[in-house]
Amino acid sequence: MSDTHPDYNGIVKNVDIMPHGKARIDAYQKCIELADKHKDRDRQIKYRLLLMDESCHHDDTLQAYLVFPVLLKISDEAFAETGDRPYLYKTLWQYKWLIEDARFFYQIDQEQFEKLVQDAIVRFQNAGYNARSIYMQAAQFYVYSNPAKAEEYYRQYLATPRDDMSDCSACESNSEFLYLLSKGRYLIAMHKAQAIFEGRRRCAEVPFITYTHYMLFMARRKLSGEQVSEDVMAMMKDYASKCRRIMVSENKILEEVGKLLMYYAVFDPSKSLGFIQRFPDFTEAHRYNPFAVFYFALGMMLFIKGIGDKETYKMKMDPRFRFYNPDNTYNVAEMYEFYRAQAEKTANGFIESQKNDSFRKLYDLVISQEVPVTQ
Repeated sequence: MSDTHPDYNGIVKNVDIMPHGKARIDAYQKCIELADKHKDRDRQIKYRLLLMDESCHHDDTLQAYLVFPVLLKISDEAFAETGDRPYLYKTLWQYKWLIEDARFFYQIDQEQFEKLVQDAIVRFQNAGYNARSIYMQAAQFYVYSNPAKAEEYYRQYLATPRDDMSDCSACESNSEFLYLLSKGRYLIAMHKAQAIFEGRRRCAEVPFITYTHYMLFMARRKLSGEQVSEDVMAMMKDYASKCRRIMVSENKILEEVGKLLMYYAVFDPSKSLGFIQRFPDFTEAHRYNPFAVFYFALGMMLFIKGIGDKETYKMKMDPRFRFYNPDNTYNVAEMYEFYRAQAEKTANGFIESQKNDSFRKLYDLVISQEVPVTQ
């Protein structure tokens, strides 16, 4: 990338060939410091938005929640000074992403979340947009902790027309599908997502994240002792194949890896190890996302339960694996306890901060499994 000002261009001219993560964030941080020094409102906002993008996708999403309040303050100052808000559309779009991702982080409690939602609604409306997407994400945040509040936000979503700030139709259908599944409205959810499952509605992440929602829902039902029909089993096998391909070959939707591992551990255990070997350091690489780590940890717990009563287990693992040793022999109890503690910490974190006990309930279901879950 380039910048017309030579001081900034000297910092960012090689950013496109820098490795993602710390290197790029350090470059953007230097630009932010320079812009703050000169109160260059345009660049103060521009480089914070770039830093947030890099943090969300390649480093630590929580950084974005620390940067964004300052960005909003600068935007307000710019408006007071000139009547203009630089990068307003991008700022509001980023706001929508942060509100969507808030339910993935137990570090964000209900009070903080509600303040974000109410502030975002005002800013969207002041800019001439509606808050349709904000209402949907708020409904998903509260679906387990405050069902009545979730339903009210969902009604507001349905009553609000689409505009330029709305998600694409595929993403909206996926969000409705997830919300309705969470509410236990399975048949309505399947109807809402029919166009996705039939391949008539898609985007960069849909249908793949829709598939993982569905497979996780079915895994939860199976863990609860319910039967899963042969036709559903066949569909899930196809979905798993498509999701695995895009995760492994195209390096996409990696935050969903844990959900797919849950599917394998419950419905197709023979494929669990091969999948784990593809992502040997998942819990370390995705440490910033408790939501993603939680499902991977549960999948590992189920995989380890399937090993049986052995004290050690031989499997060929990449050196990036947390427990790696050259002879490929691993202590079963040590591995299980690590992933169990990780899952429990995450589940309890969501209860304490967001009053969301759905993670704990799923954790308890996995704990209760004495033998490998098979069809």
